[in-house]
Amino acid sequence: MKKKKTVIAGLTRNPLLIVAVLLVASCTELIDIRTDNSPPVIVIYGELTNELKQQEVNVSRSSPYFDGVPNERISDASVTVSASNGGLWQFLPCDTVPGLYRSDTPFAADTLVTYSLSVEVDGKTYTAETEILRPIMPDSLSFQTMTMMGVRTHILSIHFQDTPQNNYYLLHTTYKDSAQDYKDTLLTAKLSRYSISDNERLFQGQYQHKMVRNFADRSTKDNEVSMGDGDEQNRRIYLQSGDSIEVTLSLIPKGFYDFIRQCKNEQNGENPMFGGPASNIETNISNGGVGYFAGYYSAGVATKFTGAK
Repeated sequence: MKKKKTVIAGLTRNPLLIVAVLLVASCTELIDIRTDNSPPVIVIYGELTNELKQQEVNVSRSSPYFDGVPNERISDASVTVSASNGGLWQFLPCDTVPGLYRSDTPFAADTLVTYSLSVEVDGKTYTAETEILRPIMPDSLSFQTMTMMGVRTHILSIHFQDTPQNNYYLLHTTYKDSAQDYKDTLLTAKLSRYSISDNERLFQGQYQHKMVRNFADRSTKDNEVSMGDGDEQNRRIYLQSGDSIEVTLSLIPKGFYDFIRQCKNEQNGENPMFGGPASNIETNISNGGVGYFAGYYSAGVATKFTGAK
């Protein structure tokens, strides 16, 4: 089989280099890459959740990787989502955000329902499907505190009863700072900052204790070494007594888990010394498109930080 070669950029606000996947008879053929610029391809990214809201899909056209410019946003596509239980929604272009499409009416994705995406651009149709998996309900959050070189760190974990199957988890964290009148800050708003995990074979069906993220203690901030201009996802978030934390737990398809993991590896670099910018990244978009269309049910648990124990 003759292999096609292509290079594309951008799924988040920071450009990511990804490789198109050709879907043939429900199988994926990973396509090799080359180091020079390739023709642009359509990039589609959408997430459906159980939150009652206008669901969103992003459509863009990749820019040459070495140009270092954002993807071209597409605002004249035809976007629809249908559901196996009979639902049908048109997604309309957003007036203020080019390339963003929102459902014509708010809806919440239901568990065990399959949702089908159709995007028509320049006379070509791209499709994808996703099923909303049954949720796992978390029951609590906890903090473990440790101090190293004068810096106090609080490790946040979530606790829940797992099922015996192979599961892949997506964790979103919302932080409410008591010093800022409880203004919500979603710490995982970017794909590069999504927190994902799986249940290793040894622990399937057991009660799980999953680490979510670390926080620094505000009281030790003055003792820390300056972080310089490092990547935003590596910057510390500070906690003080009275701050509130909410974490949502979602079961996601393995394909979406692999997509997030591979995109994060691309941004961070799998090997800082020898790793190149290109790798094969998962997609469920048909017809030569790239990106991912996913859906999940989020179940949350919240706590208030009361200081180091």
